[in-house]
Amino acid sequence: MKDIFYGYYVSPTGILKITSNGKCITTISFTEIAEEEKPDEITMEAVRQLEKYFKGERHNFTLPLEIRGTPYQKKVYNALGKIPYGKTVTYGELAEMVNSSPRAIGHTLHSNPLLIVIPCHRVIKSDGTIGGYVGTTEVKKELLRREGIVI
Repeated sequence: MKDIFYGYYVSPTGILKITSNGKCITTISFTEIAEEEKPDEITMEAVRQLEKYFKGERHNFTLPLEIRGTPYQKKVYNALGKIPYGKTVTYGELAEMVNSSPRAIGHTLHSNPLLIVIPCHRVIKSDGTIGGYVGTTEVKKELLRREGIVI
């Protein structure tokens, strides 16, 4: 059985749990509490990069990622990675990028295993409103605000 490593980052938007398989980051998710950590160098680097992101000093992440999901989900997550810092796309625009439907996009974004690093918070509704988010819509608004986008 492979070791699983994990660390926590208390961000301005909530506690993030970061897990690694020793080679790649496997998940970044919001959690209610931080338990005892079992970090490795990769999870510690993720914490450092997230700290810089929240300070406005980092716009891109350079972490080794293990993106889990179906081939369709991976296609969507890869497209999300192309949305630049400080920019948004609509669910429909993202759907066009991957030859899909906006509803399928929304469902897939809800399953994003690597929050913030795979920037699903940059996807908004076609009418310019916020849309949903795995965390809360307030967290999504705050992430966008930190990137210079006010919804």
